[in-house]
Amino acid sequence: MEDSVQRKMEQFYEGTAGPPLRVLPIGGLGEIGMNCMLVGHYDRYILIDAGVMFPDYDELGVQKIIPDTTFIKKWSHKIEAVVITHGHEDHIGALPWVIPALDPHTPIYASSFTMELIKKRLKENGIFVPSRLKVFKIRRRFKAGPFEIEPLRVTHSIPDCCGLVLRCADGTILHTGDWKIDESPLDGKTFDRQFLEELSEEGVTLV
Repeated sequence: MEDSVQRKMEQFYEGTAGPPLRVLPIGGLGEIGMNCMLVGHYDRYILIDAGVMFPDYDELGVQKIIPDTTFIKKWSHKIEAVVITHGHEDHIGALPWVIPALDPHTPIYASSFTMELIKKRLKENGIFVPSRLKVFKIRRRFKAGPFEIEPLRVTHSIPDCCGLVLRCADGTILHTGDWKIDESPLDGKTFDRQFLEELSEEGVTLV
C-alpha cells in the first residue's frame, strides 16, 4: 500500500510528467485548523498558510497539533515561498515549526497587520529574520515561486484578510482564504466583490 501511494505521489506531484497545476494539503482538510497547503506549477511550489489545530477534549496532554514538517523539509528545495492569508492561529501558529524545515532563504509573504503578528511569534521563538519577511498590498501583483500572485480583499473575523489569485502559464487559481461577506467591517475594508466579477470575466481554472 505504501509503495503504491509513493508511486502516485511521484506521478502526480514530482517531476514534469504529471498535471501542470498541483494542490497538496499538508495540514488539516475538511476540519477547522492546521491550514497548510502546497500549490504548485509542475515541480515548483508555494506553501499557503502554516497553522496549528487545537486538541479536542479527548486528546489529553496534547497542546497543539501541527502539519507534517518532515514532508515540508523533504521538499524544501521545491518550496519557493510561504504566503499567509490572515493572522488567525490556525493559519500562522505553526510557523515556528514550519520555517526551520524550509530553506533558510525562503521568503514569507503576508499583509501588514498579519506580518506584525508573525513577527511577534518569530521573535518569541528566536527565529526572526527580517530579510525573509515581505509585506504585500491588496490588488498589487507580486511574484512568488512559479506564480504571479494578486491578493484579494475579503472580510473575516480578524482584520487584513485576503484571498489569493495565483496566475501562471497553465491557468489561474483562486484561493479564497477564510471569509464571510461583512457589509460593514469595523476597519471599513469591505469584501471586494468587484474583483471577483472581474476575475469571472478573466476566467478561473481552479477554486
